[in-house]
Amino acid sequence: MQPPPLRKPRASAIATRRAIVDAALTIFSIHGYEGATTRKIAAEAKLEHGHLAKYFRSKDALWLEVVKSCHAEAQSVLDANLTGGASRQPRRQQARAALSALLRFFAHNHRLTRLMLQEFSVSSPRHDWVVTHVGKPVWIRMQPLFDELFPPQDPSAHEGAYAYFALIGSALLFFGSTQEIKVIAGLDPTDPAVVERYIEHVVESVLRPRPRLRAPSRTPLRTSLRTPLRTPLRTPLRTHPKTVK
Repeated sequence: MQPPPLRKPRASAIATRRAIVDAALTIFSIHGYEGATTRKIAAEAKLEHGHLAKYFRSKDALWLEVVKSCHAEAQSVLDANLTGGASRQPRRQQARAALSALLRFFAHNHRLTRLMLQEFSVSSPRHDWVVTHVGKPVWIRMQPLFDELFPPQDPSAHEGAYAYFALIGSALLFFGSTQEIKVIAGLDPTDPAVVERYIEHVVESVLRPRPRLRAPSRTPLRTSLRTPLRTPLRTPLRTHPKTVK
């Protein structure tokens, strides 16, 4: 006897689950993990608190679902710009398209960007999880591209990593601090025009070809000592007028 087929979740249940995850993202980004509560999330989702527990049993489970779902979306953005026909583009053009798309994802999902900025800044088990399962996989995906664009000039150099983290770090700060940027600089990081100008600025700044630095010379520096002046300095002696007696 075959087991009965599994029921597919109803459309209303799927919609409710998505609404809860979206509400959780809002509350986490505003209050941080410690300040968020399942009651606040239920209120944001316009649900009874007990009804939320049918979908997610704890705040930890909700946080994990938020981060996993958003990370999957970010990975799909990279896939679209690093695989298939995009992989046959010149490397600098491919990097420009992939990085611009990733930064647009940060801009359009500023709540997630703020949440990531918070988690990267606090030592916690969540921080360790984000570093291991979000930050590191994205870098591993992008590393070959950056290493090719920025070949090291010596074995101890890491120009590709410097370029990558300069770009990602500035984008996390800019798009994850929308209110602060408005107060400090009078810019709105959610304005589409500002988003595009910012992305163009940082991507072109990072990808602009740089002149190769000359390797330091191994020849010891020779300093030439000036020959001291042998002729004594003569100062004219003042002649005093003879005293007339």
